Amino acid sequence: MKLFFIRLYVILGKFQTLKYYVLCLAIFSSFTMLGGNGTIDGNKLDPVINYDIIPVQVNVKGILRFETEVLITDSKVLYFNIEDLFNQLGINIRSEKNQAFLTGFIANEANTYKIDVENSQILVGTKDIKYENGVVQISNSVYVESNLLTEAFGLNVLFNFRSLSVKMDATFELPKIKQARLENMRSNIIKLQTNTGNFKDTVVGREYHSFKAGTLNWSANSFQTSQGTSSNNFGLGIGSELLFGEANISLFLNSQSAFDSRQLLYNWRWIDNQKKYIKQAQVGKISSQSISFLKAPLVGASINNSSNTVRKARGSYTISEYTEPNWTVELYINDALVDYTIADASGLYLFKVPIVYGYTTLRLKFYGPLGEERTDERIMNTPYAFMPVNVLEYNITTGILEDEHSSQYGRAETNHGLTRFMTIGGGVEYLSSVPEHPTIPFANVSFQPFSKMVINMEYAQNVVFKGLVNYYVGKSSFLELDYRKYTEGQLATFNTANEERRIKFSFPYKLNSIMTNTKLSFNQLFIIRSTTISLTASSLEIIKTIQLIFL
Repeated sequence: MKLFFIRLYVILGKFQTLKYYVLCLAIFSSFTMLGGNGTIDGNKLDPVINYDIIPVQVNVKGILRFETEVLITDSKVLYFNIEDLFNQLGINIRSEKNQAFLTGFIANEANTYKIDVENSQILVGTKDIKYENGVVQISNSVYVESNLLTEAFGLNVLFNFRSLSVKMDATFELPKIKQARLENMRSNIIKLQTNTGNFKDTVVGREYHSFKAGTLNWSANSFQTSQGTSSNNFGLGIGSELLFGEANISLFLNSQSAFDSRQLLYNWRWIDNQKKYIKQAQVGKISSQSISFLKAPLVGASINNSSNTVRKARGSYTISEYTEPNWTVELYINDALVDYTIADASGLYLFKVPIVYGYTTLRLKFYGPLGEERTDERIMNTPYAFMPVNVLEYNITTGILEDEHSSQYGRAETNHGLTRFMTIGGGVEYLSSVPEHPTIPFANVSFQPFSKMVINMEYAQNVVFKGLVNYYVGKSSFLELDYRKYTEGQLATFNTANEERRIKFSFPYKLNSIMTNTKLSFNQLFIIRSTTISLTASSLEIIKTIQLIFL
C-alpha cells in the first residue's frame, strides 16, 4: 500500500498539479508516520523483498547538487545505488568480476576499500564491516544501506521523505567539492593574468610591539628496551614578539649525549620593508650564503636592505616533464598558486617558471580524473638575479662558528642594477680557519643578451670561477651550459673535482599524433688526486658520462 502512494506521489508530481500534489503528500505522510521502522538486529537488516526504486535530489553542503537512484523498502530502509552515488561525488570506484566486487579508494590512494556484494561485506583500510542484507544487487545495480555508508565511508545522510531529497556531508573533502574549490582558485588566476577589472590594493601596516607573548611548542619521546640502551629526547621552543621583531628560542636534549651549545637555537629577526637603508636585521644563530664551507653553526648578526617579499627577476625557465595522461597539474611557488595546466595524451606538461631570487620552494600538485592526488616538492637556488635599474642592495653578515677553533667569519656583498639587462655585484668573504687565503674577494655578473638567454658568471679569488648559460632553442627546447674551475690546492671548499663541465639539452618533438621528448646530459669531471698536504698531483682522471633518454 505504501509503495503505491510513493509511485502515486512521483507520478502526480510530474503533472505539477498543486491540488493532487498536496493531497499526495498528506496521504503519504500519514502512512510514513504510521508505518513501522526498519529493524537492525546486531549486524543484520530485514531482507529486501518489497521495495521501490525512485530518483532523489542530493544536496552536498549547498555546493554540489545532483540526482541519483535510491531503493526504499517496505520497512523504510534506504539504500543508495553505490556506483552512481560515488561517480556523482567523484569517488574512485570500479567493478570487478561482473560486479561481484567493487573496489577503489576514499580520500587518498592509500585508503582503499573493497565491497563484497555476495557476502554483504565492506573492507575499508583495516576495518571489516559486515551487515546481512546491507549490500544488495538488483538489476545489475549494487545498493548499500545508508547507515552502512556512514559507518564504512564517513558519508552522513539525512533523508527527507516529504521532499524526496537527501542532505549529505562527509568526514573528508569530497573529490567533487575539492574540484570546485580548485577551479575557483584557478579562475582567480585567470582573472589576474588577464588583468580584468580596475581594483586598488590597500596595504595594511603592521603593528610592532616591544613585547607580545607568542607560542610555546614542546615535544618528548622515550625509547625503552628490556635489554639494551634506552633513549630519551626532549624539545622545547618559544616564540614571541620582542623589541619590534620576532624572537625564537628552541632547545633539543638527548639522554645519550652531553649537552652541546649547538643544541640550543636562538634568533631575533626584524623586518620592515618600508625602510630605506635597513629593511632586515638578524641576531643569533643565522644562516649565510657562503663560498667557503661552514662546518658548524654560525652565531652572529646580519643586516641588509632587501625586501622579504617575492620579487621576480627577468627571464624564466621551462619545466618540461611527464605525468599521467590528462592529469591536471598545478604549480605553486612559495606556497602560492601561480599557474596550472592539463597534461596531454602522452602525459607531457609544460610550465614557464619565473626566475625568483634566492631559495625558492617549488611544488607541483597532480590531480587525476578519478580523484588521485600526488605532490612533488623541490627546493631551488637561483644563482643569478637581475636588479631594477639603479637599485643597489647589500648584505653584511659577521659572526663566529661553533667549531673547535671558534673560527671568525664575515661576508659583505652588494648587487647593483646597471641596466635593464645586466646586474653586477661583488664583495669580500673572510673565514679564519682557511689557511693561507682566509680573505676571499669575489665578483659576479648576470646579464641577458637577448630574451632567450641568461648568463651568470662568478669569480672568487684563489677558490673558483663559475659560468652558467641558459638558452632556449625555439619554443620548448632548452640548453644549459655549466662550467666550474677550482684553484688547485684551495681549501675553502671540499670539492674532489678540480674542473667540472656539464651540458644539458632537452627538446620535445611532435609529429602528428606522435610526441617525443629527448634529453641529453653530458658530465665531465677532472679530478687531481694527491698524497701530500701540498696537493702534489699524482694522477689525472677524466670522467665522461653521456645519457640519452627517449621518452
